[in-house]
Amino acid sequence: MDIKNVSYEVTQNCNFRCKYCYVLKYAKKGSVETGKAVIDWLLRSEISGRDTRTVRINFFGGEPLLAMDVITGMVDYAKLLNCDSLKKVRFSMTSNLSLLTPEIMTYFKDNNINLLASIDGDKETHDKHRVLPDGGSTWGLVYPAAQLLVKNQTATTARMTVSLDTASKMFDNVRFLVEDMGFTNVAPTPDTDNAVWSPEYIEILSNEYFKLEQWIVDRIHKNTPNAICIRYFSKTIGLLLKDKKMSRPCGAGRGYWGISYDGGIYPCHRFASYPEWRLGDVFIGDIDYSKVQGMIDRDNRKSEKCKSCNIHYCGGGCYASNYVRNKDITVIGHDACELRRLLERTGQNIINKCWSTDCFRNLFLNKGGKV
Repeated sequence: MDIKNVSYEVTQNCNFRCKYCYVLKYAKKGSVETGKAVIDWLLRSEISGRDTRTVRINFFGGEPLLAMDVITGMVDYAKLLNCDSLKKVRFSMTSNLSLLTPEIMTYFKDNNINLLASIDGDKETHDKHRVLPDGGSTWGLVYPAAQLLVKNQTATTARMTVSLDTASKMFDNVRFLVEDMGFTNVAPTPDTDNAVWSPEYIEILSNEYFKLEQWIVDRIHKNTPNAICIRYFSKTIGLLLKDKKMSRPCGAGRGYWGISYDGGIYPCHRFASYPEWRLGDVFIGDIDYSKVQGMIDRDNRKSEKCKSCNIHYCGGGCYASNYVRNKDITVIGHDACELRRLLERTGQNIINKCWSTDCFRNLFLNKGGKV
């Protein structure tokens, strides 16, 4: 089992106080020395495999731009190693964008570091939950930085958290981020850590998914570039066309891991807030695989609760969300199941309405007409 992707928590500190955030806000920060140890550990053949040619590190926080010295130190170190190694290190970053400047943007472009933006939609929606420590608006910091990102990065993704009180604007906010702000892709993600999606709110989201469905269908029929700009939809459609159900929700504990600011190893970045999930550290390098054996062996298609379910894009729900809500990584909430059903319905409806179009078939079929 090769580990090829990690998120490194370069700092736990953040200049925002987002109401739904799961990261503990401490002024604890990584170091260049720890960052180098992360790189050395990931490049080891027994960790990432002998035949792997690229490993990837995502800078995470907190807000990573508060630790630019750690980021630049790691990038410089990787450059030296890349000159002599067949195995290359590539970087990316998840950011609230508020500290992004033209100089930093140029640095990221020069070093091929792509940014994923955490932004929830228009000003009204964004400022409901993504606030400053004093509760003030963050929009004035984020909007110009997002414009800077869109102008300088070819493919951009907005990671949009959907809360109970913003659910009724999900469609409007996705369209705003794509059509008004210029993001290439949007990932509208319902908050399943802090919110319980009652039937009333599931119905609200259902109506929003119908609107998104028709919007995507219109984009496909118009042959709009990057017509399916929501990857949750394209992934769902791909699985439906292959009639393939996910066996697990993600690569956590397998090909993807999280590293805390001090070098601790966790099944993914979401578990770094839970000491009981610490599996080792990058300095010693040994991993307690027994804690993640359930993730390694998991095949959700065989579980008693899920084996008869017809949802393709699921895999049993986010391990971390399941743990937060149920203290069991394998127990998914009923409302989370219903949210996945909305994705399934949307994907199937898009297939039914767009199958005959060249745009759709070019996206999902090879030259031989197979998925």
